[in-house]
Amino acid sequence: MADKKVDGYFVISNNGGDTSVHFHTKDQLQEALDQEDWGDNVQFLDEMPTNADTNYWGGDNSLMIIKGSIIVPKAVSRVTEYEI
Repeated sequence: MADKKVDGYFVISNNGGDTSVHFHTKDQLQEALDQEDWGDNVQFLDEMPTNADTNYWGGDNSLMIIKGSIIVPKAVSRVTEYEI
């Protein structure tokens, strides 16, 4: 499992003070956007907010979409050294 890499889209949303993170393939994300899964009043963020607390991201329905991979660091020794 250490070498497994999963590519996709991470959707971080804040709605009414509740933060959630969902993983989507490209097709799943497109379908969710087309069906307005996050409502019709979404504030899409185009940069990383300076505040990590999603309650301060500006809107009541903020959404950040990040394209990337889930990685699992592979231990290279028995101490605390990891390779990413």
